[in-house]
Amino acid sequence: MTELLTSEMFTPHIGSAFAVRMGDHADVLTLVGVDELRHRGPDVSRPPFALSFVGASTETLFDQQMLALDHPVMGVNEIMLTPCGREADRRFRYEAVFN
Repeated sequence: MTELLTSEMFTPHIGSAFAVRMGDHADVLTLVGVDELRHRGPDVSRPPFALSFVGASTETLFDQQMLALDHPVMGVNEIMLTPCGREADRRFRYEAVFN
């Protein structure tokens, strides 16, 4: 998808699954949050926002990198994901920031 991604595109999909694969590793990431961020200055192509995901796996960790996230409605989008800790149940949490 070459369209500029916005928070409004993701908000209806909170709670839904995005499949991701890198080499031999695969996981399903659930979108758990879409947060609007403060922007500085009037010249922005889109308001900045952050996405929060939680993986299904407690063993598969993706390093910070561009990953193709496949969603049944949104299709495939290349997104820079950063791991940012674990949930209480040991699943990995990821964040993607768009600015």
